[in-house]
Parts: sequence; C-alpha cells; structure tokens
Amino acid sequence: LTRLRIDFNNCAGITDRTLLGFKPTTLDKLTSIKMKLNGTGITNEGLISAVGHIYLLSELNSFSLGLGSVKGISDEGLMSITTVLIHLRKLKSLTLDVSRTTVTDLCLFGIEELLQSNTSIVDFTIDTRKSGITKSGLEILWEMKKMDRFKRFEFS
Repeated sequence: LTRLRIDFNNCAGITDRTLLGFKPTTLDKLTSIKMKLNGTGITNEGLISAVGHIYLLSELNSFSLGLGSVKGISDEGLMSITTVLIHLRKLKSLTLDVSRTTVTDLCLFGIEELLQSNTSIVDFTIDTRKSGITKSGLEILWEMKKMDRFKRFEFS
C-alpha cells in the first residue's frame, strides 16, 4: 500500500472521536495521502490527532487535505499541521482546501514558513474562497508564488 485516500466529504457525523485512532505510522511506505474531510464535524483537536503523526512517513511525497466548510478548524489547527509538514523532506505536492472556514491571514504565516523551510515542495494549491483570509492574505500568497522553484502554485 503506497496511497491512502480517506473520503468523508459532507459526512456531518464524522467527529474528532472518529479520527482518534487514525495513525498511519504503521504504513511507513505511504507516498500519497488524500484526506477529504470537507463538511465534517471535526475540530482542531481531531485534525491534529489524525495528521500529527504523518511526520514519521519519510516517503510521503503528496499530501492533500480538504477542510472546506469545517466550522471547527481555525488558524491554530492549520498552523499545527504546517509545523508537522516541515519535516517531510520528500514532500513535493501539497493541496489544502480551507474554503468556507474561519481560518484567517494568520495561518498563512505558517504556510509561508513551511514553503520556505521545506524546499522540496514544488506543487502547491490552496483554496481560500469564503474563508477568513483577506485581500492582504492573498497578497502574501501572491508574494510566495514568486518563488522560482514552483512548477505549480495556485490559490483562490
């Protein structure tokens, strides 16, 4: 098993408790994780519980996290995740969906630190539509996009 896909899109019954036992560390050969948690009832605590262990997956080169419309996610949760992702030196592709959440420009500082620290990331996409990210935050993303190493850098 090298790819793991978890699709809980729009399953409002999915809560932190559902994710408490999720520890993909036993799957140390994973190269790709795609987690669709859009529209679920998770909070920062559940997110950190589910994703906090992936720093041990040294072969991971693609990570996608869908959090659209998740009301329990804030800057704190997203910044905790970016701190974990800094350690994945083979990570090439990162996709984040924080649309329709309460995350603000503050979380972009964690993302900026991640993209500056982990130079293996060459493909980055983030969906910020209808979130708490302002025009100033989009300007931060625009400046990050100017880094030469990206093959793809998309934001909305």
